[in-house]
Amino acid sequence: MKRGHILENWLVKRAKLDPDKIALILEHADFTFSELNTTVQLFASKLSSCGISENDPIALFTDNCFNGYVAILALQQLGAQTILLDTQLSLKTLEDHIKDCCPKTILVSDSADTTYLDQIDWDKTFVSEVLSLKKNPNYRPIQDFNENKIVAIFYTPNAASFDTGVMLTYRNFFESAMGTALNLGITKQDTWVLALPIFNVPAYSVIMRSLIYGIGVNLIECFISTSSIKC
Repeated sequence: MKRGHILENWLVKRAKLDPDKIALILEHADFTFSELNTTVQLFASKLSSCGISENDPIALFTDNCFNGYVAILALQQLGAQTILLDTQLSLKTLEDHIKDCCPKTILVSDSADTTYLDQIDWDKTFVSEVLSLKKNPNYRPIQDFNENKIVAIFYTPNAASFDTGVMLTYRNFFESAMGTALNLGITKQDTWVLALPIFNVPAYSVIMRSLIYGIGVNLIECFISTSSIKC
């Protein structure tokens, strides 16, 4: 991997700069950046107790839920490579993606529909299992990010051949955030409504922008068009 510019850990930095600012809005609860960071670090410590460490390829199978949101950030704190699995795929396509990326384990949200995933023979770790563990006293979050390091992998449909795993770096998400701010004129008073499935690139980008800009995300856990209109 080519050594690039060093970026300070986005979550840790934001928790220091804006500890009391709302970072995440759920239907029945809000979390400040300080509270979100505390929750994420605890979960990351427990993932560390599971044997997950820096550079490990970890697949994530999650619906739009608080635990899935925290898992995305926790894997980043460990320096793992997160493979976001589409929960709406057919059994064959899902199995093909898993065999192609060969993850160390599949981290599974307990609220996700695992009908097809249950039929695939691969190591799985449910979020509830992680939460039941003790934290690792030796855990420390990644201090900074190399901009050229791969942070997430997303599979995109390819009609001509096998689906392609697109590897995205910290630089990709940082430049996307800068471009969005330039084009839309983002302010720290804004809030992003996140109704897209969090396993896709646009949704993941919103989560990263929240940390980079210091703005809140309103996570729609179960997207229904009528409820979005009321918002």
